[in-house]
Amino acid sequence: MARTDPVRRQLVAIHVLKSKAGMDDSSYRAMLREIGGASSSKDLTATGRAKVLDHLRRITQPPVAKPRSRPYPGRPHTTDQRPLLQKIEAQLTEAGRPWNYAVGILKRVSRGRAERLEFATDEDLRKVVAALTYDARRHGGTT
Repeated sequence: MARTDPVRRQLVAIHVLKSKAGMDDSSYRAMLREIGGASSSKDLTATGRAKVLDHLRRITQPPVAKPRSRPYPGRPHTTDQRPLLQKIEAQLTEAGRPWNYAVGILKRVSRGRAERLEFATDEDLRKVVAALTYDARRHGGTT
């Protein structure tokens, strides 16, 4: 067989992945029979080689980690620079409410001028703080 023969490359890949998986000969041959339908890799059909390669890749590759979500979804990126946003963050935390709650209040008090807390004026943010204070008192909290 020539060096660039695809069958040879697949057989080499099967043996490399077998070693990577740490399979002994008996478990390797059992896997070949079960997945590929042959007791030797050289006897595998093209479909059998593909199935065996897929199986070996699946068991040797580490699990893919889920993308991390933001620790505080909706938290404005300017919170640390603006004291009013820090106050809003504290009120939301104490009330157990998400950032979207404050965004909803902002949309109401700004009458549509501001859609996001990052771009709200200090006057609008003060109105949000007042609304959150009123909400906390209404629900028995402090602030």
